[in-house]
Amino acid sequence: MPQPLVRYSTQHGIALIEFDNPPANTYSYEMMTELDQAILRARFDDEIYVLLLRGVGDKFFSAGADIEMLNRVSPQFKYNFCLHANETQPPGTDAQAGHCRAQRPRRGRRAGDCHGLRPASGPA
Repeated sequence: MPQPLVRYSTQHGIALIEFDNPPANTYSYEMMTELDQAILRARFDDEIYVLLLRGVGDKFFSAGADIEMLNRVSPQFKYNFCLHANETQPPGTDAQAGHCRAQRPRRGRRAGDCHGLRPASGPA
């Protein structure tokens, strides 16, 4: 069985979701599926109040989509993949700086919030 591309752990009300696809943590269909599962797991856990997303390694949070995968798929698959990636990119993601902080809103959702996440208001 292949190693997971997304690691999930919790501690003190924080769900840590880590991208683990060295060397650049590029995302593929498989990684997005694992990320969706991790976010849903955290969302339905009443003990979780903060999601912390980070990339394993020293250089990248994520360098972006797996270009090799995109070159192998049909135009329709590529369109749906890119659409889903844009719909689920957490606000507060800063791939240039190599970090991301996001938090679930307590009530409701604002337009544009992806997966019900919003930037954290304090130190993570």
